[in-house]
Amino acid sequence: MTKYFLPSPSPLRHPYSPFRNFNYMHPVHIKGTNKDLRDYQVRIVLNRNNFPLEKCKPDGGDIRFRDETGQSLPFWIESWSANEAVIWCKVPHIPANRTKEIWIVYGNPAAISASDGSATFDFFDDFTESHIYVNYFASNGIHQATYDIIGPAGTHYNSKTFIAWQGANLNPYAIEYNHLTQSWSQQYKVGENPLGNDEHGCPAILRDASGYLHVFYGSHGNSACSGDACYTQHAKSSNPDDITSWVDKGNIGPKYGTYSKPVLVGSDIYLFIRRGVGGSTYEVETYIKSEDNGETWSSYNDIIDFGSYRSIYTGKVEVEGTSKIHISWCDYDHGEDKRLNAYHAYLDLSDMHMKSMDGTDLGSVIDKSDADAHCLVFDSGTSFTNFPKVHLDANGTPYIIFLHDDNGWKFKFTKWNGSSWDSPTTITSSDYWINCFDFIVHSSSNIEAYLTTSGLTGWGGDIEKWTWDGTSWSKVATIISESANGRALNYPVVVHNFDSELKIVFTEVKDDWTTSLKVFAYGDNGFVQSSHSGLDPNKWEVLSSGAGSYSISDGMLHINLKTNTGSEKALTIRNKNVYPYSQIDSYIFEGYIKAYGTSYAETSWTESGLAVGQEDSEGLNWNDKYSVGWEGRNDRFALHSWIGSFQSIPLSVTNNTWYLYYLHIKSSSDADACIGDTCAASTWDIGASTNYRQILGGQGNAYVEYWIDWIRVRKYADPEPTVIV
Repeated sequence: MTKYFLPSPSPLRHPYSPFRNFNYMHPVHIKGTNKDLRDYQVRIVLNRNNFPLEKCKPDGGDIRFRDETGQSLPFWIESWSANEAVIWCKVPHIPANRTKEIWIVYGNPAAISASDGSATFDFFDDFTESHIYVNYFASNGIHQATYDIIGPAGTHYNSKTFIAWQGANLNPYAIEYNHLTQSWSQQYKVGENPLGNDEHGCPAILRDASGYLHVFYGSHGNSACSGDACYTQHAKSSNPDDITSWVDKGNIGPKYGTYSKPVLVGSDIYLFIRRGVGGSTYEVETYIKSEDNGETWSSYNDIIDFGSYRSIYTGKVEVEGTSKIHISWCDYDHGEDKRLNAYHAYLDLSDMHMKSMDGTDLGSVIDKSDADAHCLVFDSGTSFTNFPKVHLDANGTPYIIFLHDDNGWKFKFTKWNGSSWDSPTTITSSDYWINCFDFIVHSSSNIEAYLTTSGLTGWGGDIEKWTWDGTSWSKVATIISESANGRALNYPVVVHNFDSELKIVFTEVKDDWTTSLKVFAYGDNGFVQSSHSGLDPNKWEVLSSGAGSYSISDGMLHINLKTNTGSEKALTIRNKNVYPYSQIDSYIFEGYIKAYGTSYAETSWTESGLAVGQEDSEGLNWNDKYSVGWEGRNDRFALHSWIGSFQSIPLSVTNNTWYLYYLHIKSSSDADACIGDTCAASTWDIGASTNYRQILGGQGNAYVEYWIDWIRVRKYADPEPTVIV
């Protein structure tokens, strides 16, 4: 065996060399293919016939690679034993039709392993559980985790912020952020939402005078509801300032209540809700009151009633001291199918009458004629408005922002000037009627607004911060964009009694009942980050989580697809990397997997493993193009495609056994797949696509479990370079 040395001065001895204190070098010859290759991964197999394995550490921890310039090369050890090792090395440039030489550097007992799959492959994950800081605090939001006209979604007291949101299965969840330790608690489920597939049951949270936390959720005021779904649900914390356990207080308020807005005045809780009077076309604003920390509630008290075929949409309720509760709203005309105008009034707690800002006493209930005469903030004519929100300055002066369809959707701003409402000022535009907002009034010359502005298209978009200096509005920053986040954002809501570190909460949005969404908290220092363990959020995102689940332990990803309906996605985890169709033949998708399954339904099939799917027009869902998956009912792996109809080529191997997985899509009608040494080729015409992504998970009503040790994506050239050790 020849021992190789570099010319003097040797980098092996140079004090600044990464190879200092390594004793040996060994050449590797790479014969190039018919074209130049860049950042190409080559497979190097070492054995006792071509390399002195005995001179290395037992785990290969002292192996390194370098090129002719002395540059260190990234590599990954796939396997290492006393008799054979398989290593992948990424080579920056392999010239066409020429031989490239690199060197193995080894022989340093003090060295620690530098094996790095992420640096070596185009994509790699070995599912080593680690803690990563991310810009969201929850990732189980559903449809919309917060809602513009339900709230507050958070409340702050004594160095703690408590947040409630709509999570898995539309149930309310709560979390605590400790500002002293700058840490998040774990998440706690508050209760069971009876509403079903209706996103309008988002939770609102309130802290009472004794420190108990209250969450109000469920119900959308729909006459088609039944049972508990017709009523607002109430949960109360078992202990003050403690979200770890909750007492279900059951149904409260009138039937067909919705859009909860609780406020605290002294020690009394007022819960403002919209009440359905005549089906879904006659809805009024009302409130109930508790004087004993939510143990009992008064009967309902209607305060705004515009009559039949009218519905009240209250944007915000805000308390002024202990004397007034301010309310802003718009009018939904069912006959015109439009939300119109912007209104404001306040509830005078001295006599429980509604009054306009000029002091006109409107009695206990405001009707439409009185509202038009005394409470009109903005007359929109026949043009659409939405969700007027009111906030106060220290003097009790109200400021209002609302959406208005003024040749396109715009955010409009106005304030009470002492005798009338100012003519509204346009802040900026958006592209959808439910792109929502909230704002904070520091003073008459210092207001900050958080707006959902136009993203890619339609519902949701970017979250922007704007400020008012007393004269004009200016954009401060795009807090986060839809394009950068990969999903639309919406519903910024201000935390009650906020700390500057955590002012607002907002959410991703997706119009379905299974896609898991991120929920964010933001303040003066930026995002309030959380420590994430599990799947690396920079690599993967969970698109749906039905009856399936996943976990990471011992460096493996475990996917459990439980009993499910045949067409429902039990679990869908998507790789964030995109592989264009025009380049798909230049990649090979590989992994080390095993599976076990028992089918419970004859007609079922479970599509899973490592799939390569095509994005839909939103870039969010996928159609399975090719995959290697486990067919539980047939007790086998198979090469699958679901284009037009399900197609399968068996790869009959043993269940619950580890195999190397291989998938290479050469074209729209040519793919190879292997499980271990068992391979199959397909000529199915799957058609041209735009983008492909890797998919983990599956669907079907079989019980199947997967274990994945690692996944990689590497480059491929035909023919591949030849490696000689």
